[in-house]
Amino acid sequence: MRLSVDLTGVAAMLGSGLAMTDTVMDKQYQDAIIDAAYHSVNETFNSEAAAYAAAGGAIRHMFEWGTVGINRKRTNKRPLPNSEAARLWTNHLQGVGLSKTLTYTFKPSLAFVPKPTKRDTGMDVETIEMLRDHVFTWKAMVMETGASVTVRPVNAKMLLMPLYDATGASTRDRQRGYRLGRGPYTFEPGAKVAGNFTTFWAAFWEGRGQGLMNESIESQIETDFMPAIYQQKRGNIRPAVPGSFTKMVEEEKRRVSAIAKKKAKTRGRIDDGQ
Repeated sequence: MRLSVDLTGVAAMLGSGLAMTDTVMDKQYQDAIIDAAYHSVNETFNSEAAAYAAAGGAIRHMFEWGTVGINRKRTNKRPLPNSEAARLWTNHLQGVGLSKTLTYTFKPSLAFVPKPTKRDTGMDVETIEMLRDHVFTWKAMVMETGASVTVRPVNAKMLLMPLYDATGASTRDRQRGYRLGRGPYTFEPGAKVAGNFTTFWAAFWEGRGQGLMNESIESQIETDFMPAIYQQKRGNIRPAVPGSFTKMVEEEKRRVSAIAKKKAKTRGRIDDGQ
């Protein structure tokens, strides 16, 4: 008796299963699927941060002056809330394979600090127009960390300080809407908002963000391997030869693994904007 069989389908299923088991332990594959998940979830975080700030959440200091719907006062820039130009922070995912760390760093502000208005301070328009433009470069870092800032005259003998709060001001100062002094003066511009963004950031990434990352990673693995595992594959009926089945399984394993790695690498390039 001579036995002939078609083991193509079984070999394809076993080879694909082994490919998934081995490939998900490969650091390059892990890097690719984790990075792809991060880029997707990071967009969600950026959108939610912008929405929270626009709704009155006290993280507006982390957005550029003039950002539409968030920092409405007039300046020389008008970035959209979800644009890179609006955000004064950058998230960073660093590490290899499953050992990765997520952090954020501050970005410098480039827009002019909005000038005071007559409605907010009582200053007359002519005086406001005479004020020089200036940039508060590290406003996000200073306000989020609650750091102190010392202001002293550089190109003048006196400092003009608009009166947003006239408490304790003289009658003359209240009438003109500002104080004049020689300084130096020390302020804590972030006293009321310090730490708010860090709290928002940590709550997202330690909670829902992590869940979204896991969902994305699982989805990518399923997309890369499940179609191959459940495919209905047929071949030719051949005589059973010792070692041939093992060879078929190994060939399918290498083929499916190579395709999955290529898909993951391509996703990474797309997410990086390449």
